[in-house]
Amino acid sequence: AGGGGGSGGGSGNGTGPAAASKTSSKAGDGGEGQQSQTAGGAVLHDSLQSGIGIPGARRLDTGPGFPSTFSPASTSKAPGAVHGARWREDYCCCGYGSVNMVCGCAWTLFLLLPGAFFLLASPGLVQWHGPALLAVALCLFALTALLYVIASCTDPGVAPRGYGMHPGPQYTYCVDSNRYVAGFDHFCDFMGNDVGARNMPFFVCFLLSIGSLSSYLAVCAVLYVYDMWTLQTPTVHLEISPFRVIAALLLLLLVFGALRRCSKAQCCEGVMPLVMMMPGAYIGAGVIAVVLGSVVILTLMSDMWSHVSIRSNPAPLYLLLPLLAFAVLFLGMSAHWAWLICQGLTQKLWLRAKGWKRKRPVGNAARVEMV
Repeated sequence: AGGGGGSGGGSGNGTGPAAASKTSSKAGDGGEGQQSQTAGGAVLHDSLQSGIGIPGARRLDTGPGFPSTFSPASTSKAPGAVHGARWREDYCCCGYGSVNMVCGCAWTLFLLLPGAFFLLASPGLVQWHGPALLAVALCLFALTALLYVIASCTDPGVAPRGYGMHPGPQYTYCVDSNRYVAGFDHFCDFMGNDVGARNMPFFVCFLLSIGSLSSYLAVCAVLYVYDMWTLQTPTVHLEISPFRVIAALLLLLLVFGALRRCSKAQCCEGVMPLVMMMPGAYIGAGVIAVVLGSVVILTLMSDMWSHVSIRSNPAPLYLLLPLLAFAVLFLGMSAHWAWLICQGLTQKLWLRAKGWKRKRPVGNAARVEMV
């Protein structure tokens, strides 16, 4: 760009390229040559920013801490990688996941909720409808557990060791896992692993599987409750009285007030807005509220606890609420990620377009400075 500016000034005086060479050689003496060099540097800077007119220019997606610029591939060095980042060589073949508190809670719920259903509700279903319903539930549970392990432990697309250099524009640095991931979508706390180009199919299949499992178990719980109320000799009866009605209303107020308070707590403050952005979230929340109210009312206005047995079992009614919540959540997430894949988007870009920002806990040092 500097040579082009000198050539233009020289051709105006009729001296051509020779004058351009002289002007360039006298740049250190000040005057017109220095102005030409300064102007040339400005043009070069603008060209680097836009990538126009530079052979072999490519855009570098350099990640956090590096400006996103264009630079000639043949003459410019690649930007440095984040210091202390982890690389593919730092992991074994299936140890890319990590265990944290959220991941541990997810595993606990995943084992306890279906386990409670198999232990408390399956005997009645087998007695009334045969073993086929239980066999399908067990197959769905095994498939979901397998997909969960695969998505949690496999390589999401971690970059190979770059020896201090940025691995390339296809890699994005993840702060949560401290590594560069190809096709990075987001870091999943429930799996303890990044979701990237290599494990995205397993992640989506896991969402579909756990959504299907939760929906199937919820339908089985509804079937169990329906059988208890519609047998030739029903085992559960309504018992309505003014005292029971008042107690049910007060308990409903306490339950919904506690849920509202929990949604405003620090642990849920960054999660609930994200959950409510999923497809069908508000409809699902309304259905869950109706089911929650029905569970509370039936608990206080029926005799389901007077004679507990297989034919009069309150467990399916109480399991229906968390199963329904899981079904709404994971089926909505499945539809969301299927839409993202069809649109060629990532969760990170979609959230950025929505203006959503993740709230991180304030560190001790930062807290001290604030005080």
